Amino acid sequence: MIIRTTAFILIGLFTCITSFAQDERAKKDEARGEILFQQYLKEVSRGVTNYDAGYSNAMRVIFFKTFLVSPEFGLRWNDVPAPDFVDSNSMASVRLFIETNGWNMDTNKYFYVDSKDAKLIRGLPWYSIKDREFNAVTHQGILYVLLKGWHYNLSGIAFNPNTNNFPDSIKGFQPIGAHWYAWATPEDPIKLPQILTGTPEPAPPH
Repeated sequence: MIIRTTAFILIGLFTCITSFAQDERAKKDEARGEILFQQYLKEVSRGVTNYDAGYSNAMRVIFFKTFLVSPEFGLRWNDVPAPDFVDSNSMASVRLFIETNGWNMDTNKYFYVDSKDAKLIRGLPWYSIKDREFNAVTHQGILYVLLKGWHYNLSGIAFNPNTNNFPDSIKGFQPIGAHWYAWATPEDPIKLPQILTGTPEPAPPH
């Protein structure tokens, strides 16, 4: 009886600690999200400071519903952090997705990430998004996950375990750890970093 009571007490304490940690994380995410929103609002408003409440509220909906993946992922395509869910099962869903669909779901020569062959993937190795679903597709030995985008302005993460070259349609890419890359295909014809694991970062322009 004493052992059982002790076990219940320990379970209760663990539950309380876990709940408190989750609440603290939610508060930090909310605060970080608000900071990022204010930064985003300044950028899309092009320096205008006298926008009304209606405009601000509309932009808030757009930002939190479609633009912000997670406060930890920042604003830019290459703000994506390294995977932080790294236990023995952290890649289980990725392995299952590849085993089920293969490494070349989209065989189109002119590959485009927003592919009709894409399927949903869940359980990516980041705590902040592991319970969410995203469109994903494989092409020539690389798994692409679309995190956000509109029209032809897309960005996401890619699992590239063999350090294969990215196709021309991927305009920017750089490693973030554990064979994962951040990638982007901007609509505007701008030059982005293209860095494979083990390759030096290009020198900044003079």
